[in-house]
Amino acid sequence: MVKLQNGLIIMPEFLEAFQKLMTMEIPVSQCVALSTAMEEINTQTTVVNRSKRVILEKYCSKDESGEPVVGEDGNATFESDEVKTKCLGDIAEIMNDEFEIHLEKKVVLPANTKMTPQEYVFLKDLIEVAE
Repeated sequence: MVKLQNGLIIMPEFLEAFQKLMTMEIPVSQCVALSTAMEEINTQTTVVNRSKRVILEKYCSKDESGEPVVGEDGNATFESDEVKTKCLGDIAEIMNDEFEIHLEKKVVLPANTKMTPQEYVFLKDLIEVAE
């Protein structure tokens, strides 16, 4: 089992690095495990994004018809800074939560695998470098 933080998996940089990992040639046994992990990550990403939306809709200002009010910058508006702080706190709580994916062993990559330091930072919980 590998634990990942919700805030990590919804970052575009994580998703790009994970997609790159998904295109690497690795042993079939690791492909099966990684594809299962991908499904779990996709499901959790959907849950996290839906939860964020529900929290925003709960706290944001609404117009006469009950629709969220969006400012010129495209962001939700709030009746007060207190309400905004509460909203952001609830979202932060979700982002800091961890969930487990069923990856019994980290994906082993040859030491000569090309990867950027940023990609490594995002994938370090999922991969292991072979010596």
